[in-house]
Amino acid sequence: MLLLCISNMSTETPLNNVWVAVQTRILHEKRVAEQLCANEYECFLPLCYKEPCGSAPDFRVNKHRATVPLFPGYLFCRYKESPKFHIRQASGVIKIICCKGIPVIVPNNEIESIRKIVISGFFVKPCKYLKIGLKVRVCSSGCFNGVEGYLMGVNKNKCKIVSGISLLGRAITITVDADQVRQIVD
Repeated sequence: MLLLCISNMSTETPLNNVWVAVQTRILHEKRVAEQLCANEYECFLPLCYKEPCGSAPDFRVNKHRATVPLFPGYLFCRYKESPKFHIRQASGVIKIICCKGIPVIVPNNEIESIRKIVISGFFVKPCKYLKIGLKVRVCSSGCFNGVEGYLMGVNKNKCKIVSGISLLGRAITITVDADQVRQIVD
């Protein structure tokens, strides 16, 4: 499911009509998107189906499956430099994600990739964004629990982690499920 509305924007300037990330209060994403769309903004709020609680199937949930934001607390919006109604005026908006006071542009290809995945109808769920080269730790109940190393690659739901002895300049790799890998924050 996808909330989307189209607006007409005529002038093109460096920040006009680019995608920006808008941080909202949790559980206010849909309301903020509706307000912005009503004020002629193009918004993109990627939604996914809420996973049912418990192990037994709940048929009520399957009949009327609830949708939740794929990125809780965030939505995306086309920026306008001189609007009648500013994004920050929408009730529930915390801020536009900025760097040194300038809105950070979200690349079109990233928005389009997420949009294609969401409208495909395949089951999707959020996960941590892991960058190659990050220092990570395996958190599982298995034999690799507590292993630390560097993320070298991600393929499907598997992460390749390199761990070694820096003094010797030697390393080994292991492959584990991506949901077992956590970034180490110093």
